[in-house]
Amino acid sequence: MVPAYNEEKRLPTMMKDTMPYLQQKVKEGRLFKKVEIIIVNDGSTKDKTEEMIKKYTEDSTDQINIRGVSLLQNQGKGAAVKYGCLFARGEHIIFADADGATDINSLENVLVNCKKNTKNGLSCAIGSRYEEGSDADRTALRRFLSWGMNTLVKFVLNNDIKDT
Repeated sequence: MVPAYNEEKRLPTMMKDTMPYLQQKVKEGRLFKKVEIIIVNDGSTKDKTEEMIKKYTEDSTDQINIRGVSLLQNQGKGAAVKYGCLFARGEHIIFADADGATDINSLENVLVNCKKNTKNGLSCAIGSRYEEGSDADRTALRRFLSWGMNTLVKFVLNNDIKDT
């Protein structure tokens, strides 16, 4: 599931990287037999995100079904994620940003670890660029701005969330 707000420029790159990976995994039968990608338009107004989502839905196959859903107005990433989850039909719900910041090649490892750490048939994995062992490649400016934002969130919300 991919929340998208004015992501006309970044969505194609993410989809270009994601589709071949998923197609290969379905073909190998290693992760899943079928995949559903839900792209949630979070009320985009400044670009052609909505039209792009419609185009991607036309690329659906029997193995990879691409669906688009839309919020009428921008409600924020959290609302878009929640809305997308309400439409999900699969056994697993995987959420990734449209900016492609998370490498799709990590997916198999995440799912394997979720299966190992299942309790009462449920599991959850949350990726973070701040965890030890993360190999996220970011510029010094991006690291500084991210650190500033996370410090502010920790202060305002009085919590210890590492990656908002």
